[in-house]
Amino acid sequence: SIKARATTKIAQVYRHTENYKGAKEKYEEAIEIAKKAKYDNVLATAYWGYSILLRREGKFFENANSTDIARLELKVRELERLVGELTMENRMLKKVRDLNSKKKKEDLSIITSRTWDQLKKGAD
Repeated sequence: SIKARATTKIAQVYRHTENYKGAKEKYEEAIEIAKKAKYDNVLATAYWGYSILLRREGKFFENANSTDIARLELKVRELERLVGELTMENRMLKKVRDLNSKKKKEDLSIITSRTWDQLKKGAD
């Protein structure tokens, strides 16, 4: 199938990443196959791997103009800010969960402070 051929091409690239020229050719072939087949996940993987190769060669932004680079840098900053917010929110939710579970455990224990006081009064 076309998906299997594209996936095989990508796997070949991972085995031979030292050979940039060969890897670029394989990725370009995989991208073309994936475009024809319209397999988004294979196409995304091929583009991702191809971008890694271009970054290693220092050619990732070769054809980009300064406006594109500035726009991408702004997008990266916005995404970093969003990741920071989500991390803080996640930490707060974990603390709330831990506090709630601790409170539930105290209420479910066999002898709580309320029942302990009642037991002491009854024993007198």
